[in-house]
Amino acid sequence: MSNIQKVNTEHFKQLFKSINSAIVNGELPALEYVKAIKIGKLVDIITKDKKVREMALEEAARYPEGQGSYEGLEWTYKKGSGKYDYSVDHEYAALKEQRDKLDDLIKERQELLKQSYKMAQRGDELVVNGELIPVPKFHPYSDSISVK
Repeated sequence: MSNIQKVNTEHFKQLFKSINSAIVNGELPALEYVKAIKIGKLVDIITKDKKVREMALEEAARYPEGQGSYEGLEWTYKKGSGKYDYSVDHEYAALKEQRDKLDDLIKERQELLKQSYKMAQRGDELVVNGELIPVPKFHPYSDSISVK
């Protein structure tokens, strides 16, 4: 335990800013980006640990007014909210069932529209029961890189 050091956030902030500048200026390869993704996942070792989270919440709850600072980092403790269970109401259940059926119909229509788009890419049209299915617009998302 004696060789473990506390995290110096200002040090990491400056380091990451320097790396970012070096990438932008062409001094480091752009694929340093992949390392940054991996570092984020490594930080999850701490932030996703339920026991560590529980311990931090317990400590933060002891502070008056739910606010404090730790080594220059300001933080606020917020009590978790809850949610209602509406399933006890029969009218709610009936409305939800109607919505679920409507959702199914929407999904079916979306599949037809996707099929129409694919056919239009080949120069064909989709006609179902005499209805010409319109071709939807397609808006691609930006490309991404994932790291294991």
